[in-house]
Amino acid sequence: MSHHLDAISNIEIDSYLNPFCSYKGCFGIKDEFPRPNRSETIGFFVNLDRTRGGPGTHWVLVLAGPSNSFYFDPFGMPPPTEVIRRFPPTERNYNRISVQGIRKDSCGYYDIYVFLYFMYHGNLDHALNMFTNDTNKNDTILSKFIYSDDVQRLKKLKACSLDFDPSSTSH
Repeated sequence: MSHHLDAISNIEIDSYLNPFCSYKGCFGIKDEFPRPNRSETIGFFVNLDRTRGGPGTHWVLVLAGPSNSFYFDPFGMPPPTEVIRRFPPTERNYNRISVQGIRKDSCGYYDIYVFLYFMYHGNLDHALNMFTNDTNKNDTILSKFIYSDDVQRLKKLKACSLDFDPSSTSH
């Protein structure tokens, strides 16, 4: 059975990811972003709504480490300058393939998937290879993942109870 994935709020995103110590929260594009220390990779979500306190428009994921960063946009768009200029000139990567349908509201769920895959496996290429050019099929794949027992169990864990170091896993 496939569940419909509606737009997700920062509170709902937090409920999935707060168990991870490397998860630093949700931010607006005009907010100050967290910065990684010398040995950690952190992840956080940015809403691209340019109005402070606005209703929100589109969630993206930033994974930032000491020597590189990765920006994931389910539409496959490059990071806006507001995001790029807030990170040191390290190796910056981003996905270039759209996995989400343009009329869908599931961006936050795609970001959750990529964050979780990276935390458990340390490999972004494999995470993205799960999807196809068929965005309807991608929504079905994503829905099965989000509503799986393992992912739903995460919502019951206390904050910062899981600590993974994906930089120590092979890519």
